[in-house]
Amino acid sequence: MNFNTIFLKSFRVLLLPIALLYGWVIKIRNVFYDKNWFASSQFHFPVIAIGNLAVGGTGKSPMVEYLMGVLHPAFRIAILSRGYKRKTKGYVLAKSTTTALEIGDEPMQFHLKYPELPVAVCEERLVGIPYLLQDVPDLQAIVLDDAFQHRDVVPGLNILLTEYANLYAQDYFLPTGDLRDERSRISGFFLLLLPMVHLIIFSILPTSGILPNGMKCYWFVELPIQPRLRLIS
Repeated sequence: MNFNTIFLKSFRVLLLPIALLYGWVIKIRNVFYDKNWFASSQFHFPVIAIGNLAVGGTGKSPMVEYLMGVLHPAFRIAILSRGYKRKTKGYVLAKSTTTALEIGDEPMQFHLKYPELPVAVCEERLVGIPYLLQDVPDLQAIVLDDAFQHRDVVPGLNILLTEYANLYAQDYFLPTGDLRDERSRISGFFLLLLPMVHLIIFSILPTSGILPNGMKCYWFVELPIQPRLRLIS
């Protein structure tokens, strides 16, 4: 969030002490993960995570759908989401009779659009991934929806989204701004996507994780200028 906007929204400026406290908690949490004082697990299996640094919509669900359209049917892919606002708990794999009350609105949207692909929900991704691999043994990759803050799982590839009109670099911690994580976490090993931009320069960062055999990833720009992620076999 840009500081001119912050001062126009004085009620959020008054919450700056809470934002500072929240920021310190997030920094300490990240240090604990970076130092391996909090455990993280990496699966010997392709895992792609989609997320953002801020609260609110940055196009994560459309990005998941786009990836499904690109990867399927060349690869056997599954989606694992939290299942926000569902009435169930724990791990649930969508079936033909599943409703939005069981898996949540967005996973239900994925399931209806790609009924042939496995869609599962679980609050803890670390718990959900083994269940999904057991239920669908022929999987080649799992896409984690909104998983950037779930540091107990180390994905092979992180795709980070940020709004062009509200860049993470001009934002601040909640509740003064919209950030739920540190800006510094952008450095390293993932791809950055700004949906619906007029002009953008791309940089491709390497990943040390695992992608499906034969899969490559790269950015390209088409006219009208719009960024896309293409994965090809």
